[in-house]
Amino acid sequence: MNEIHFTEFLPQIVLGLNRKLGLGFHTPLIVPNNLPTFLWPDNSLEELIASFLDQAVSLSHPEKPIRIAVYKRMRLSDIETLLGTCPSYWIQLRIDVPWPSWLQRGIQMSPEDTGFRYEDEWVTEKGESRLIIYSYRNQSVPAFLLWIQERKAKHSYSLLLPVYESDCRA
Repeated sequence: MNEIHFTEFLPQIVLGLNRKLGLGFHTPLIVPNNLPTFLWPDNSLEELIASFLDQAVSLSHPEKPIRIAVYKRMRLSDIETLLGTCPSYWIQLRIDVPWPSWLQRGIQMSPEDTGFRYEDEWVTEKGESRLIIYSYRNQSVPAFLLWIQERKAKHSYSLLLPVYESDCRA
């Protein structure tokens, strides 16, 4: 198990992306100081987040900064009921992307490369919001969810990471 410290590795990933893309602006980054350190089964999470952020930055409007924030959510009741799961809490990594009007597609995740598999997807009636579930290849417990909200001028992408500190059935 690896300890995950968002307050340490996330700023490094964003700085690396800014350098890689030669961006002339500083990507706003909001990472609360009180985020817990949590355990993740392997090193796939950092790789997944780096890929996720790389796509978001490269797809955003070239002259407008993106906004990245991390939140701790104690409950996501609707999602927990839908999935039949009860993590101790959730970590939400949210990216707000100013959308270039000429761009037709959003983030295309392929986490299968990092040991995850696609489970299911739900789309709202108007197609403005999607929830995609991924699990580990060898488990049925959701590893993370990708929540996509697409509006005309701005898209929001959230990685929702369930953190299990104990068995909820105990």
